[in-house]
Amino acid sequence: MPTAPFDASEHAGPDPARDPASAPTVLIVEDDPSVRTMARRVLEHEGFRVLEAEDGMAGLDAAATSTHIDLVLTDLTMPRLGGEAMAARLAAVRPDLPVVFMSGYSDSAIFDDRAGAAAPTLLVKPFTIDELVATIRRSLTPGG
Repeated sequence: MPTAPFDASEHAGPDPARDPASAPTVLIVEDDPSVRTMARRVLEHEGFRVLEAEDGMAGLDAAATSTHIDLVLTDLTMPRLGGEAMAARLAAVRPDLPVVFMSGYSDSAIFDDRAGAAAPTLLVKPFTIDELVATIRRSLTPGG
């Protein structure tokens, strides 16, 4: 999480020529309301549409009822259903859906057993606003 309050003047913000209906939609799945709110505010300011869920089960529900999601930003460790298990269930239905994992643990050993698979994207908490936005944009770019 950023150490300084969000300052909108430091960021480019949404492109006024862009149609908001065509903006990429990010599903944020995070059990910490302050992290979830900060991420939502930043991404909305950057022109993204945002859906929120407080844990993996709610994330699955949101994905099932939403008409379109372009990326999932999820915490790894949450009550009821963690981010990795939720992402695996979503991948069964939408294998092309990009997922960015967030964790307060910098040890990414949780991903070491994925022999031959592409390394998942991990955003280590606390992260800066710039790191969040850059990671989301990169993850939405084919081959990014």
